[in-house]
Amino acid sequence: MAATMTVACWMMAAYIDSIPVSLEEAAWIDGCSLAGGFVRIVLRNSLPGILSTAIFTFLLSWNDYLVALVFLRSSDRYTLPLGLQTFFQQNSVDWGPVMALAVIMMLPPILVFAALNRYFSIGGIGGSLAGQ
Repeated sequence: MAATMTVACWMMAAYIDSIPVSLEEAAWIDGCSLAGGFVRIVLRNSLPGILSTAIFTFLLSWNDYLVALVFLRSSDRYTLPLGLQTFFQQNSVDWGPVMALAVIMMLPPILVFAALNRYFSIGGIGGSLAGQ
């Protein structure tokens, strides 16, 4: 949790800093309140950054191995990365189940990205500042 929160805050701070302040100032001049300008300008334009951060933190949490290894002692509560480790014995590896579980582990991140992909925009605020 601590690692994903720090990375998420760092990513979001960098993305929100890239939104020009003059867009929010223009909204204030047009009659938006401080909160209205934040919601209508900053949050709406930072949706791709929020989604990128959400996908990245989901992947960090989904593939977390070390924390689960330290805290989980019962094999019936293992996460998928720890369950994948159980297929590796000292002198042999059963590659069929390992590859099947690896494909199953890839499905949720792919589905999350596919569901959120339509909300990404390229160059959303690029033409909003004329003459700058």
